[in-house]
Amino acid sequence: MPKNTGKRFESEVYDAIKSLLDNGQLGLLPNSCKVFKGKGYYSKDRDADIITDVSVEVYVGNSTTPSIIWIWECKDYGKSLPVDDVEEFHSKLSQIGGDRTKGTIITSNGAFQDGALKFAGSKGIGLARLLPEEQVKWVMYLMTSNMRYSQNNNTLNGLRNISFVSHGERFFGLTSDSKLTNYWNLDDFIDYELKLILKQLI
Repeated sequence: MPKNTGKRFESEVYDAIKSLLDNGQLGLLPNSCKVFKGKGYYSKDRDADIITDVSVEVYVGNSTTPSIIWIWECKDYGKSLPVDDVEEFHSKLSQIGGDRTKGTIITSNGAFQDGALKFAGSKGIGLARLLPEEQVKWVMYLMTSNMRYSQNNNTLNGLRNISFVSHGERFFGLTSDSKLTNYWNLDDFIDYELKLILKQLI
């Protein structure tokens, strides 16, 4: 079996963002937002570039310098991400652009440890998980008030438990403003986070 380098997952995330932008679904003009895969950003601390998985640059007016850079780190390996990984990602964001950066870590085969969830929430870092298809049981059911009440618990389980099997949901997220969600898809998450970015620019 070939080694999982994560490149396929990076392409899936890149393609989702690029498709939303190209189709005008993000409410932005194409020249005000650019999406990159594998782009490097200079770090004065390292005196070298930090290579990113996926990045989104948002421009205001005729500026040639991005007002906000949204960095996506794609972690597609089967382990729980510790708080150290999120702390390291936060350090990268600070080196790339400080207040001009926003960050999201997304995983599929992995999950997030409790410390990672808490640290991300305190630093405004978004976390997302796309469950592998084999961990999703597609069932028809009537949404009751009790099911709505348990959604946050399901979201936490989906983010924390590598072997979690869902009943119909594939996406689980913690937004950068600390909202838990499992009833969105990746496109909804991207749209919501980008709207938060645009609020920063107003």
